[in-house]
Parts: sequence; structure tokens; C-alpha cells
Amino acid sequence: MRAASKPEKRNPKQIQTQYLKRATAARAKCCGCGLSLSELTYTIEKTEFDLCSEVTEDGYNGGK
Repeated sequence: MRAASKPEKRNPKQIQTQYLKRATAARAKCCGCGLSLSELTYTIEKTEFDLCSEVTEDGYNGGK
């Protein structure tokens, strides 16, 4: 039995370039966001919490 060969190492710039080429070929839109990951995560979590709070205040608890 042969040992599995190690995958080819690529630098992050090569990965990014390849990803962008494939995304562009698929007609994807590239967008940016000025928020840091922690700010974005906080915003998403707060919105989810607010939505869930509204649902439970209306008497609907997800069918439970």
C-alpha cells in the first residue's frame, strides 16, 4: 500500500487569484464590507436575537 501523496502547497495569493478568476467566470459579483469579522458577527447575532424575540412575543414559538 502506498502512502498518500501530500497536496501541492500554494500560497494565499495563488488561491485568491484562482478563486477570483472562477468567480468572475461564473458571473459572480465581488463586494466588500467595511466591518471587521467581530462587528459583522455581532450584527448578525443581534438581528437574529431581535427577530426571535419578536416571534416569541407574538405567541409563536416555532411550533413547540
